[in-house]
Amino acid sequence: MNRSTVYVIVFIFYILSCLGISAWVKHREQRKDREGFLLGDRSIGPWPIAFSFVATLVSSSLFMGSGPKIYQQGWSFAIYGMMFMTIGVILSWVVYARPLSNLTDKLGALTITDLLAYRYNSKGIKSFSSLATIIIYIPLMGSQLVAAGKLFQAAFGLPYRAGIVIVGVVLTVATALGGFKSVVYNDFFQGIIMYGIFLILVPVMLVKAGGFSAVNAVIAKEAPEMFAAVTPKFPPLMIVSWFVYLVIGLGLGQPSLLVRYLACKDEQVIKRAFPLAVTCHAFGCTSIALVMTSAFVLFPGITDRETVFPTIVGNVFPPVLGGLALCAVFACMTSTVDSQLLVASSCFSEDIYKGVFKKDATERGKYITPA
Repeated sequence: MNRSTVYVIVFIFYILSCLGISAWVKHREQRKDREGFLLGDRSIGPWPIAFSFVATLVSSSLFMGSGPKIYQQGWSFAIYGMMFMTIGVILSWVVYARPLSNLTDKLGALTITDLLAYRYNSKGIKSFSSLATIIIYIPLMGSQLVAAGKLFQAAFGLPYRAGIVIVGVVLTVATALGGFKSVVYNDFFQGIIMYGIFLILVPVMLVKAGGFSAVNAVIAKEAPEMFAAVTPKFPPLMIVSWFVYLVIGLGLGQPSLLVRYLACKDEQVIKRAFPLAVTCHAFGCTSIALVMTSAFVLFPGITDRETVFPTIVGNVFPPVLGGLALCAVFACMTSTVDSQLLVASSCFSEDIYKGVFKKDATERGKYITPA
């Protein structure tokens, strides 16, 4: 059995597991109302919330985009990325977690846009923010599906469009089955895969490359600019733009992340989930930096950064572990898209469709008969 066939079999088991989790959540779900679907009855515990937060944040870029840039640009890029993103994660939990959880629970708000409407007493702001969220998330979800197509083509030898369609259908079904709780528990499962692969991959890569000191010695000799804090590739203005994007744009401004705070069971969940989320995020960023700097030594000369991780997997892991490693990429990808899909769909159904076009629509899609 060739490697690609093993990859496909492992991926099928991964997809079935995701759908199985969603079906299990749907079967166990007690409440079928809007709060149950959109926020999981506000009953999510610290571990699922923390894993889901980080998995939603990192996306497939960890393996296919920003991560491989470390292969090309070294510790200079890694340190800025890790530092700024970690600052964003910490600020997000400190600034938003408790106030958003308390306010939305007190006001009965189910979405971030609900909270904006209450805060400013304006349905116009609610509609505008919902429309802006949908417009922004459409290309973001599209970019993740494009990455899925490229990974399908590179790893499985399947058509590019097949990857987009398969992942898109699976995500839609899994999200629709169990709503927010399904998304969170799938993210938890996918986070276990991702961090489990890192626990294996990091030591294997470092041993093969001769150790951490040997990796840095090779980089210092062959590409010393990879250690420089400010270079022609990283002028001060670009560093400032990274800070704005990574800290404010990713860490502080994403509804798909902020909605996690709304679903926390109580303040104790927030207190316990906060250090877990920061630790998981720091572990993931550090791990990908170690993997990619080791890959610079072991597999020099790769020009297409989207093939760096598949190259690592194909040369380091046996087929079954390689398939799981590729599933870790899909785990990052799907955990981001399913959260964005849920937020965008809730904005459309709650704020656009029901709030603007069909104000008499009920939760089951029927209409309230006027008195």
